[in-house]
Amino acid sequence: WVMNWSMALDGLLFWWLMFERGPPGITPRLGYGTRVLLLAAVMVPQIIIGASMTFADVVWFDVYSVCGRAWPIEPLTDQLLGGLITWIPAAMMSVVGALIVLRFWIYSDRPDATRGRRNLTEAVT
Repeated sequence: WVMNWSMALDGLLFWWLMFERGPPGITPRLGYGTRVLLLAAVMVPQIIIGASMTFADVVWFDVYSVCGRAWPIEPLTDQLLGGLITWIPAAMMSVVGALIVLRFWIYSDRPDATRGRRNLTEAVT
């Protein structure tokens, strides 16, 4: 369970870094182009691993023949489904994230992009 929590925390930190819109300061701030490139770079291994698992002709994990199976499906079908889950949703989330970052980038160049934040800050102080 430590591995699962560490991956969840790592994922939350990654997406927080991608969607951070505050002013530079304590938090690390990447440029919008760097964020889009990072999201594209993250997609490459997801696609390679997912497609490799999906289109494999042999079962990669023979340990399930020893341990038994939780569901009554063939090992190759299970691997195909696992490959599709690794490939499609993960790459889709990276594309959606890149589109959101691109939207941030487009609207950051507008003169009124920070107007709402500035007015909110003035109202609080």
